[in-house]
Order: sequence, then C-alpha cells, then structure tokens
Amino acid sequence: MVTNPSGPQTFETWHCSRLSYRITVESSKFEVQRFAEAIGNSTKLSEWDSVILAARDPQSTGYHLHVYWRRHRDDPEKTQLQVDYYTGSEEADDKRPAPSAEAFFEWVGGFFREKTVTAHIHGEFEYPIERWQSKIMALPLKVPYGDKGALIDGLSIALLSEPEGIKDLWIHLGRKLLAVQLFADRQLTFANFTPYVDISALALVLKTLVEEKTQ
Repeated sequence: MVTNPSGPQTFETWHCSRLSYRITVESSKFEVQRFAEAIGNSTKLSEWDSVILAARDPQSTGYHLHVYWRRHRDDPEKTQLQVDYYTGSEEADDKRPAPSAEAFFEWVGGFFREKTVTAHIHGEFEYPIERWQSKIMALPLKVPYGDKGALIDGLSIALLSEPEGIKDLWIHLGRKLLAVQLFADRQLTFANFTPYVDISALALVLKTLVEEKTQ
C-alpha cells in the first residue's frame, strides 16, 4: 500500500514535472472515430490528432492535458492514444464537449472494449540539488580524460526486477535539479482513475535511488 504525503496531493508534492501515458491496442478495441467526434475539434500534429484539455479546478489540480491519437505507424491494425500531464494551468475551451482534464480517463474508457489496458509510462521527476542527491552513485564523478579529466553527471539504469513496472531510468545532475526520467509499463483502469496512484508508486521507487541530504 502506498503511503501518501501529508496534505493534498499535487504533482509538486511528489516532485513530478510530467507524466505521459501511451496506450496501444487493437483498433477493434478502441472506437477511435466515435471518440474523435465526441472530443471535438482537434489539431493535426504530424501523424497525430491532438487536443488540449484544461482542468476543472486548475488552482487545486495544477495540471492540464495534451491528448494525441493516431493509427499505429507500423501496424495499421492498432491504434495509439497518448495522454501527457503537464504542470501549470490552461484556459478551458467552453465550446469543447470533451470532459475536464481530471475526468478524461474515466470518460475515454467508454470508448474502449476493455476496462483495463496496459500503458507505457514516461515520467519525469525533479529534485532540488540543495536537498537531494543520488543514492546509487555519487554525482558528479570525476574520471580521467586528457589533461583535465571529465565529469560524469548522469547515468542510465536498467532495473531488472522492474519495481512498479519501471524498466529503465536516467538520472542527471544539473545546476539546480537532480532530474530523473523513467520508463515503465503499468496496468491502467479507466474507472475512478487518478494519476496520483501511479505518481506515488513510481516516486516511492525513486526514493530507493535518490535521497534527501543529511544536515
């Protein structure tokens, strides 16, 4: 069971700056044409159709969505849906019939034949370096190179046990932030969906790799 932080949950409380879901299913299992008509006017971005959805309560939610869909590039028998959570607010389109950002996944579940799907997740987390550090390797790491040496300020890690579905991640030490990008595969249930179930589970795994500095 995931333990929640004290106070209301936001992306910031878990140090998450972005969360992206990509769902790939057989086209027969996703009524994409009916979905596209229901969501309203979309913008064409390369091979993707796209819309931006605002939150109903942006002050407390603190995020908005970029939603994309297309026929799979390499397999026309499959369809892809990608949903990106970004921090920050976005003005609502009062003419759009689609739901708010908070209700999107439960709403879009009505266009799928199954109640649960597998989602490929790309998560980005950022920790202030004055308080956080890598546990798995001290960064930066000075190594010999030429006459001045070089600094290793990041590393790529494959987690063979795949905790919470995380397969690979990158850790990078910047000037102000210790940034972590992770890639995971997790089950997504449309009913009563909230991104904080995934964010909290992924963030707790990351706390085995990064830690707060001792005073």
